[in-house]
Parts: sequence; structure tokens; C-alpha cells
Amino acid sequence: MAKVQIKSEKLTPFGGIFSIMEQFDSMLSPIIDQTLGQRCRSIIGYQYSEIIRSLMSVYFCGGSCVEDVTSHLMRHLSYHPTLRTCSSDTILRAIKELTQENISYTSDKGKTYDFNTADKLNALLIKALVSTGELNEVETYDVDFDHQFLETEKYDAKPTYKKFLGYRPGVYVIGDMIVYVENSDGNTNVRFYQAETHKRFFALLEANSILPRMGTLNFSAKISTYLLKLVNRMYSPKSSRLRFV
Repeated sequence: MAKVQIKSEKLTPFGGIFSIMEQFDSMLSPIIDQTLGQRCRSIIGYQYSEIIRSLMSVYFCGGSCVEDVTSHLMRHLSYHPTLRTCSSDTILRAIKELTQENISYTSDKGKTYDFNTADKLNALLIKALVSTGELNEVETYDVDFDHQFLETEKYDAKPTYKKFLGYRPGVYVIGDMIVYVENSDGNTNVRFYQAETHKRFFALLEANSILPRMGTLNFSAKISTYLLKLVNRMYSPKSSRLRFV
């Protein structure tokens, strides 16, 4: 005779995310709350680590927008015995809390362009990569830099040379890892105050004991000279020989 066994009713198709959530909590949550600061003193409120973990779960579970955490995932993720998941409203409020005021620069022609350095979030990005072992302190890495043009219909989007409204962030990558993002108006010339962007990025790497090595092929002579003072060593992509400075 077959035995009938009563199973728990708490079955979920998203149970596989629980081990990822636990890894996130052990490896990244302390770094997130240390870098971004305490959000709530009460145990009822959500800390930034819980909010970012909730946002991560949306995309790891196949969601396409923040609202999916409330409409599809909350019931399933609440089955975890200790880790909490917050609503989409809480996630969106936290994103707004983490915004930073723009820095405005004026050109020689009197035009003003806005930059946003997102200092805390960029610091968190580097610290998270170090915490997970993706980057190691006192190790030299090849760094690539480029500008991206992102199309958007937001109120502050500016016309780009690609004939659409958007932003023009400067992005630094090491391998396939994004390590720093600094946004600016879509109509900003790619060389405008670029040296200041590099200065902020390299200062962040130095603060985390990471040594950069960067190609000079795509930079102007002025910026290349400036970078020589900041970078541990630089090389030209056309040559396999390194130049030490």
C-alpha cells in the first residue's frame, strides 16, 4: 500500500532564489549598510541591503520592472524564514533617497552642463566587487573607459549627436565588470571636463588599494598627460610593451 505523506503548502516556483538571497545577505549586506549608512533605526523599517536584495530578486526571477516584486513575487519570497522582501513602493522611495545633486560646469561659451557623480553608489560598486572577490586589493587591472549614449524620455534629457534625447554617462570597466559610472547631459562634449571624471575614478580606486592600467589611444594629448600623473602604468593597445611611469 502506498504511503501518503502530507507536504508543506509553502511550495514556490521561485525557491531557487533563496540560496542566492542568503549568499547576498552574508557577502554584500554588511558592505551595503556600511557604505550607504543606516536607513531605519526601527527593526520594522527596511535597510538599504534589504531593499537592494529585493530589487535583485526581481530580475533574478525573470521580472521586467520594479512593480513585479509586489504583483508577483512578494507571496513567494515571504516563505523565506528570516530574509524579508519589501514592496515596490519602498524600493522606489529608497532609490529616490540615494539620488545625489548634480554638479554643474560652465563652458568657455557660457553653456552649462550637469554631471552626476553618484559618489556613494560608485563607492559601493567597488567595495562590493572587492567583497565578493571579483577585485583584489594591491592588484593591477586593465581599465577601459568609454561614453555611452542612453535614450530616455525623462524631463531633463538633452539632445545627443545621435539624434535622440538622452544621457551621456562615462563608464569604466575592468574585463566584463562595470566599476564606475558618472552621468552627464546628453549634449555634453565627450572631452568636456573629462579629466575631472578620471580624477574622481582613480581617487576611488586608490582609496580601495586597486592599481589601474589604462590605454591612451582614445584620449587627447592633454588628457593623456594628465592621466600619466594618476595611473600606475599605462600602455598603448597597439603595442604589447608597457610603459612604466
